[in-house]
Amino acid sequence: MSAYHDPLRQATSLSEVYAQDRRPLGFFLAAGCPYALKQQNGLPLLPAIRGLTDQVAASMPDGATRSSMELAQACLNADGNAVPDIEHILTFVRSLKEVVGPAGEVRGFSKAALESLDLAICCRIADIVNINLPAGNTAFDQLSRWIGSIPRGYPAEIFTTNYDLLIEQALERHRVPYFDGFVGVRDAFFDQRAIDDDSLPPRWARLWKLHGSINWELDAAGSVTRRNDSDSAKSRLIHPSHLKYTESRRMPYLAMIDRMRFFLRQPSAVIIISGYSFRDEHLNEIFLQGVQGNVTAVVFALQHGELGAYPAAVALAEASQNFNVLSTTEAIIGGDRAPWRLRQSGAQPETRFSTFWRSDDGTTEELVSGQFLLGDFSSLGSFLEAFVSRRAL
Repeated sequence: MSAYHDPLRQATSLSEVYAQDRRPLGFFLAAGCPYALKQQNGLPLLPAIRGLTDQVAASMPDGATRSSMELAQACLNADGNAVPDIEHILTFVRSLKEVVGPAGEVRGFSKAALESLDLAICCRIADIVNINLPAGNTAFDQLSRWIGSIPRGYPAEIFTTNYDLLIEQALERHRVPYFDGFVGVRDAFFDQRAIDDDSLPPRWARLWKLHGSINWELDAAGSVTRRNDSDSAKSRLIHPSHLKYTESRRMPYLAMIDRMRFFLRQPSAVIIISGYSFRDEHLNEIFLQGVQGNVTAVVFALQHGELGAYPAAVALAEASQNFNVLSTTEAIIGGDRAPWRLRQSGAQPETRFSTFWRSDDGTTEELVSGQFLLGDFSSLGSFLEAFVSRRAL
């Protein structure tokens, strides 16, 4: 086992991965990505799960809906969940909807009250996350430019659990064509055949929104549509709850999940994970099945913070040597867990170096401890931008 991992060597390896145009390359973006970006007031671009929960709860209208929200929180408290987040609350509401009869009642809720609360929560979530991508050079912009900078033999594939529209805005801002499973303009419809055929040119990126989107709706016929003028009174196809395992078996979720399974089965596939807490057991299982079933596939999970904060990611890395976890102070690479150490002689003054590593101050030893920065989505974007700039020289 190694005594340490070299951040320069690992960053170089990632650069070589990014340069590839003849192997399947994907990104998995989760809630930590927009949270890593800052507004002008210094606050995150979008709140984390706790902040989102507080905002949704505070915005419930007075009356029956607010009372239902408070009752749901009280029930979860009684069940042993002292601080339920919005995912727990939606899980609870949707679980009760499965068992309550049309005229019945369960734990103080009628079916109508549960349906109203479900809709109100989803509409408020949509209102909160329906924001414009800030002007300037965000990590989403940098990722999009990187996607468009390389002629590709395989399309870049983006998998995301986020239901905001930030990545769509970035791709369109930089004129990167993409396909998200829908076809049309006003009432774009979900086209399973287009996904299965996959005959679009590889310069078109693929965007797969695994947990739905704020601009997906159910129409009167029960079909999923994508609309640009989404009506908040309609049923939003966003599912930030632990029931996603069951719900993902319905279209279009099944097709989106199957795309990730298919991607991981391809020879030499590489997927970069950013902003993911590994709280979704269903997705964790898919990652594990993918790397165990395909010894040529490689996963790099870039984590912001200490490795101990991600026990599920550590378990995946311990179960498969082609699942790598790179945290701020240590990493598991090829099954080998060790801290980061940089040789003083390896330090470089170039801009790219500062995007992925910050040495601790005052160290005189040859091996320097520090922080590996690519677990922060903003740093990852800067790293990609430096790569694109070098290609343009």
